[in-house]
Amino acid sequence: MKLHPECVSCIMDRAVSQLRIATDDDGLRLKALSLVAEFLSRNISEDAVPAHLGDEQNKIVMRVTSNPDLYRDRKKMNNEAAMELAPYAERLVREAGGLRERLRTALILAVIGNSMEFSVAGHKFDPQNFKGEFDALLSGGLAHDDLDEVISKIMSSKEILYLTDNCGEIIFDRILVKEIAGNGVKVFITGKSIPVQEDVTMDDLRALGIHEFAEIISSGTAVGVRPDLGPGELFEKMEEVDLVLAKGMGNYETISEFEDKLRGRLAYLLRAKCVPVARSLGVRKGALVAKFVK
Repeated sequence: MKLHPECVSCIMDRAVSQLRIATDDDGLRLKALSLVAEFLSRNISEDAVPAHLGDEQNKIVMRVTSNPDLYRDRKKMNNEAAMELAPYAERLVREAGGLRERLRTALILAVIGNSMEFSVAGHKFDPQNFKGEFDALLSGGLAHDDLDEVISKIMSSKEILYLTDNCGEIIFDRILVKEIAGNGVKVFITGKSIPVQEDVTMDDLRALGIHEFAEIISSGTAVGVRPDLGPGELFEKMEEVDLVLAKGMGNYETISEFEDKLRGRLAYLLRAKCVPVARSLGVRKGALVAKFVK
C-alpha cells in the first residue's frame, strides 16, 4: 500500500504518543520529533510505504530515548484483557459445529482481535471494556468476507504460514492456529525477534505455549514484512507454504506491495482501523476484513 497524505500526520501523532510513554524529558522528546520530521521530509513520496516510514519513526524514538520496548506494559494489559475473553471465544468455536463452522468462527474472532491496538491515530481501544465491543463486532460481521475461500484453502493445505500482529489479539490467533493444527496442517507462526511497537515477539509465542502445536519462526525486526530486511527463512517459507495468513494492517501495508507473487495462497485478516487502509481495501473505517488474494 502506498502512502496517503493522512499517513504523515498519523506517523507524527504516533511519535508524540510514544514519546509520552518513553520519557519525561522534553529535550529528548523534541530531539526525537525533530529527527522524525527530518526523516519524513526526505522520504515522503507517492511511492513510499507508510509502514516503512513508521518503522523508521519507531526506531528513532527508541534510539533517542534508549527505551527498547515502549509498549511493554500495554502489551501485557492487552494479553490480560484477551485472556479474560479466551474461555468465551473457545466456547464459541467449540459450539460452532463442524470443521468449516469452527474455522469460520475462529477466523472471525481472530479478525475481531485485530482491534487490540493503541498506536493507530483515530482508533480508540479500551482493554477494560473490550467485551462489549467484541460482541458488537461479532454480531456486525465482516465487511469484506472471503472466508469460504480461505476455509477451503486451509482445509486443502499441508503447510500454512501465520503472520502475527499485536499482543492481545495473539490469544485469539492461538485459538485459530490450534484449530488449524489440530486438523493435521503444519503451521509456521511468526514473531518479531525484538520488540516492535505492540507486535508479538518470538518470546511471547513461547510464553503462551504456541510452540507446542506450531513452529515459531522470526518475522524480523521491522513493522510488517520487509523483503529488503529479511530474514531469509521467512521468505523461503512464504514461497513454500500452501497458504499465508497475514494478520493486521502492518502486514497488509507491506505485503500488498509484492502480493502478486502470492496470488491464490494469501489472505489478509484485519480490522481497517484507519482511513487510508480502509480506502485501499474499499471498506469503511473500522470494518472487519478477510480478503483472499486471487
